[in-house]
Amino acid sequence: MSGTFRALAVFASFAGMLIDCDSAMPSQNASRQASLVKPASDSAAAPEDDQDGVMSEHPKISVEMLGPLSSLKGHEWPRGYDWVRNKPDQPMRQILANRPHELVILLPSGRTIRHVSKGTFFKQEGGTVIRASLMPHLGPSLGYQDAIAVVEAVLREWDAEPNEGTRMALAEWKAEGDVAPHELGKRGGGAVLRGEDKVGISFEIRSTLSNGGWFATIDVAATLEAERKLWGMPEAPASQPTTSP
Repeated sequence: MSGTFRALAVFASFAGMLIDCDSAMPSQNASRQASLVKPASDSAAAPEDDQDGVMSEHPKISVEMLGPLSSLKGHEWPRGYDWVRNKPDQPMRQILANRPHELVILLPSGRTIRHVSKGTFFKQEGGTVIRASLMPHLGPSLGYQDAIAVVEAVLREWDAEPNEGTRMALAEWKAEGDVAPHELGKRGGGAVLRGEDKVGISFEIRSTLSNGGWFATIDVAATLEAERKLWGMPEAPASQPTTSP
C-alpha cells in the first residue's frame, strides 16, 4: 500500500465522520456535484487570484503544491511539538480544514485546478506542501453511481487521465448498478494529471453504513520521486508514483 493510499485511508475515515455529522442536510445528486466543478485555469498566477472570473459561494482556501507553507491562503497552518524531530513550535505535519470551502491548487507546471470540498487534509514535509486530500461533494452521502460520477467529473475537469487499471475498474463499477453500502465497501484508483510529472492523483469511494450511502475522497499528492528529492535521496530507477494503487 503506497504512502498516498495510507494517508487517503486516514482521511476517508475523517470524511465519513463529516458525512455522519451532516445527516440532516439535504442530499445533493451527481448533476449538482458536477455543476460545482470549476474549470481549470491555465494561468500561472498565484491561486488566490481568480483569473478565470469564477466566484464561489464558499470561502476559498488556496495552496501551491510542492510550494512553501506560506502559500496556504484562507486557512492557518497550526504549529505544535514535533515528536519526530523533538522540537517545539513546529508546523504540524498534517492539518485539516473541516468546513466547506472552494479548494484552489496551483500545480508545479503553473496550471490551477479547483473544486468545492467539504473538508481537506493538507500535509507538509520539511516546510513543503506535498499533499491535499479533499472531499469533493457537500452534504450527506451519495448513491453508489453518483459517487462514481462525481469522481469522473472531477478527473475530466482537471484533465486527469485514469491509469489503465483504474479505467478497467471504473467500467466494472458502473456495470454493477446501484450497489447498497456495506461494511467493507471501498473502491480506489489513480490518475495522471496531464502535463504534470511531479504531482498525481489517487481517489477512494467508500460506503458509510450509518448514513446509508457512499462518499468520495480525492488525493492530489507529490510523486514518489518528488518526495525523495525533498528528503535528499537519489532518484530511484523505474520507481512508481505514489498515486499508483
